[in-house]
Parts: sequence; structure tokens; C-alpha cells
Amino acid sequence: MTDTSIRPQPGALTGAGLRRVLAVLCLTEITSWGILYYAFPVLSVSISAETGWSPTAITAAFSLGQLATALAGIPVGRILDRVGPRTIMTAGSVLAVPALVLIALAPTLPVFYAGWLLAGTAMGAVLYPPAFAALTRWYGDRSVHALMILTLAAGLASTIFAPLTSAVDQQSDWRTTYLILAAILAAITIPGHWWGLCGSWPAATPPANGAALGHREIARSPAFLALVGASALGAFTAFAGSSIWCRCCSNRASPRRWRR
Repeated sequence: MTDTSIRPQPGALTGAGLRRVLAVLCLTEITSWGILYYAFPVLSVSISAETGWSPTAITAAFSLGQLATALAGIPVGRILDRVGPRTIMTAGSVLAVPALVLIALAPTLPVFYAGWLLAGTAMGAVLYPPAFAALTRWYGDRSVHALMILTLAAGLASTIFAPLTSAVDQQSDWRTTYLILAAILAAITIPGHWWGLCGSWPAATPPANGAALGHREIARSPAFLALVGASALGAFTAFAGSSIWCRCCSNRASPRRWRR
């Protein structure tokens, strides 16, 4: 029996190609979320303690990066719609590396802000929106299953990278930690996006039944409800793990900083 969950769109990827794309995006989303997003709350205490910058100012820099992420989503979506995710997500990974280096080496708060503006722009090209768009186009009317798998997998980002970030920070400092994380990001996501997302990019096609579902029908469908549940579970796992590690780091950071 044919596996309908990985049926490709006409002229797009084969079943093996779809499985490869999903596996690659699970890996790169875990890495991108873990390093670009969840490492910050773990390191924020160390950043404030070592630089003297207020927690409010540091958080504002990260928030500014999130604004850049939202604004970058518009041109990213247009480019992805035309040429596919390979180029734009690889470019986002490439941009993220010098952005993290700039954050790590920032001698002043304005430079720190500039680093987060670049990092936020990179996040707009590598986090959920482009990954979801890629799976939706490639998987067609069977995309919800793939989206649910990706959402659950990416929920592991904080579980993996919060303790890793904390461990490196405890052995060195936040600047070295960000440099190490930048190297990990480059090693995993740049080749992952470039070689893992290659393949024919299908043109947008209408639903197979010839009629688009209304918003109410989509919102009430079992597939959509399952995706919402997976997203909620992933978000809860991510933020709970990040919160726990933030508290642990806060408790450990103060004595260590005074010893220095």
C-alpha cells in the first residue's frame, strides 16, 4: 500500500525526498531555535553581570531582534514563494553566524543591539515560518502530519540547548559561549539547508477537491486541532525547560561572578 502521508505533489519531491526534507528541517529547527532564541534567556544573567548593562536594556535588544524577525518575514515569504526554501534558509543561516559573533564581541550596548538586529533578520529566514511554508508546499494536502512532527521536534530545542548553553557558560563566559554556539549553528544549519533542501520546488496548486475550505471548516478539522495541540505542547515544553534553566543559571551566576 502506498504511504499517502508522504505523497509528493506533481513534479516535486519523491517520498524519500520528502522524508529527507522533514528530517533536515527537524534538525535545523532544533538547532536554530536553541541557539538563536533559547540561549538568550540562559545567558542574560551572565551578560548583565559581566557588562553592567541593565537586564531591561539587554532584553530590549532581544525584543528588537524579534521585531526584525517579523519585518523580515514579508520579503522572506515572497522570495521563498518564487524560488523555494533552499536559498533563503541557507542565507539566513549564513547571516546568523556573523550576527552571533557580533553579539559575542560587542564592546558597547549599541553594537549589542546591532547584533540582535542582524540575528532577528536571520531568524526570519530560518525559524518556523519558512520551514512551515516549505513543508506545506512540498507535502501538499498531507502537510499537517509533517507540520506536527516538525513542531514536536523543534520543541526539544530548549531541552537540548538550555543545559548545553548553561554548561559552556559555567566553564567559560557568555561571550565564548555565543562563539561556540555560532560554530555549532554554522556546522549544522548551513550545510543542512543547502544540501538537505535541494529539489524541485512545485508551483502553488489549489486543493485536490477543487474547492478551498473556509476558515471555520479548517479550524474545526481534526488535522488542524492536532497541529494546534502539537504546537501548544511544543511551546509548553520549550518555555518550561528554558524557565527552569534560567532560574538555575541565576542561582549559580552570582557567586561565580563575585569569585572573579
